Amino acid sequence: MSKKEDGRVDFVRHHAFVPRFERLGTQWFLIVNPTYYFTTNGFIPHSHPAALLAGKKRMDNSASLRGQIVMWHRFLTAADKAAERAGNGLFDEPVCAEPRLRFGQPPAVQLRTRVPEDVWGTPKKRAAEASEQSQGLLV
Repeated sequence: MSKKEDGRVDFVRHHAFVPRFERLGTQWFLIVNPTYYFTTNGFIPHSHPAALLAGKKRMDNSASLRGQIVMWHRFLTAADKAAERAGNGLFDEPVCAEPRLRFGQPPAVQLRTRVPEDVWGTPKKRAAEASEQSQGLLV
């Protein structure tokens, strides 16, 4: 919502991703890079999306990125799961699906330790350090 006018929508944020296919060995993988798309009312592209995107990406953490990956995986595999459910009844006709890309489970990586959330991203300067640096520049 707009900070200046009550009841006016300032922008609408849509979840999006940048797709990239990569071949590792004999298998192809879809690389999903989560991002956002901004509009003024849900349809018209926003005139200055770069500033909004930079602000939102600064607030993202590893848990929110993981959630977006899970959401996109469920979205991309929903058609296959619906087709499986449709043909499982006693009187259901077999479903003949059109050829299309199908996605399996994303690869899992097991780590012995985790990256702490407070070291994720760029470190923020403390107010005292920032004031010392600014005083040093004035001298």
